[in-house]
Amino acid sequence: MKNYFPKCWEDDERMDYLFSAFRGEKNTNPHDWDTKINFWNSVITAYCRSHKTVTVNCETIIEEFRRKGKVPLCVGQVLDELIRIKKLESVNYVIASRGWLSWSFHVFISTPSSWLFSRFWKKPTAYPSGVYIHRDLLKEYANSLLEAHHNQVQCDLADNLVTYEAVKSLSSDFCKDSTTLDLILSYLEKEKKICIGYSGDGSKVVKFTDGPNSTVQAISEADFGIIRLKKTIEMLKLQISKLVEKKKKLHQEAKTALKEASKTKAKQALRKKLSTEKMIENSEQTLATLEQLQDEIKTAESQKVILSAYEAGASALRKTLSDQRLRPDIVHNTMSDVQEVVEMCQDISTIMQDKSQELEQSYMGEESLDQSDLEAELAALLNSQADSDNEEYATSSATPVRDKGDTPLRRRPIASANKFDVDSLPDVPSHNIQEDGDKQVRQLLSS
Repeated sequence: MKNYFPKCWEDDERMDYLFSAFRGEKNTNPHDWDTKINFWNSVITAYCRSHKTVTVNCETIIEEFRRKGKVPLCVGQVLDELIRIKKLESVNYVIASRGWLSWSFHVFISTPSSWLFSRFWKKPTAYPSGVYIHRDLLKEYANSLLEAHHNQVQCDLADNLVTYEAVKSLSSDFCKDSTTLDLILSYLEKEKKICIGYSGDGSKVVKFTDGPNSTVQAISEADFGIIRLKKTIEMLKLQISKLVEKKKKLHQEAKTALKEASKTKAKQALRKKLSTEKMIENSEQTLATLEQLQDEIKTAESQKVILSAYEAGASALRKTLSDQRLRPDIVHNTMSDVQEVVEMCQDISTIMQDKSQELEQSYMGEESLDQSDLEAELAALLNSQADSDNEEYATSSATPVRDKGDTPLRRRPIASANKFDVDSLPDVPSHNIQEDGDKQVRQLLSS
């Protein structure tokens, strides 16, 4: 069994069903149609992978699926359906340019007339004819080629432009011939992922994009100069390798001539050997100069990338500062406003504190004035009261004073309303009335 056949290929009952023709129309039996179309589409895809190709020849592929002398009766309609749903595309889908002209060219010229005829007047088992491209595989292989190239790129300027032979080496895992590679390159060129050109000696060169998401630029004179430089380096390396082999061979000839006692042949071989060594030395010096020049190109590209990064960073920072209104004039004005507001707040606080002290002093001054007048008036009253008390004390000094040891006098009942009982009065105070009055005044002022 071939490696692209599924495991059920040995199941006779299952394969008899899958080899049979479709049962009815698609809208009446969708399950039967979907099952067979999905199966044969997977088999065709596996066939293309196994043969490292993206093309399907409708006339010959049927024989690839022959089983026990039988061919699948439904493959014609399967291919027809795959073409209709764009799983299989005409070759001109890749080669022709876009637009109305390419569409008309695809429909009326490039598509085989036999298939156009069978498209409308075909029998149920009629097969499409011609070569078609497996569209999904074409995109997959194109992406694989781009990825393989970008994985080995060290310098965009020097490494994105490569020879056709280098591209062929990159695609060897999924391309068996140049036809498949050319279809992949045509698809990538149409998608603007590569640019194909020809150097001065007529050899094909391919320029890739800088990245998987960018578009390629046209090949310039500088690109061709880089290609010539790379070719010269490769040529010198090959030349040096051949000269080294020639040197070894001449050395061996000289040794053989000495063994044969032929000094003349030995001298001639050694003379050629010295000449070869000189050529190797000159070639190595030239190679070193060219490789240094190539390194300078890569360095220039790195510096270009760094400069671009600086420019992008400066632009981003400038935009960020602009969006956040962080400009020197705005910051200066804002800080000046802040300083002005702070000074204003300090002035307000100072004014409020000074005015508060003035109000307090004013209030306390009026209060002290009132208190001094009150104190003077109270002092005058106390003095007059003291004088009157002294006079009363002088008039009553003849009245016997009770000793401290005597019992206090008790109030006696008044005999009549017109007669006052002196004995009922309290004792005369012995303390200084003036001092008590001053003390009370001071307490009043302090409170």
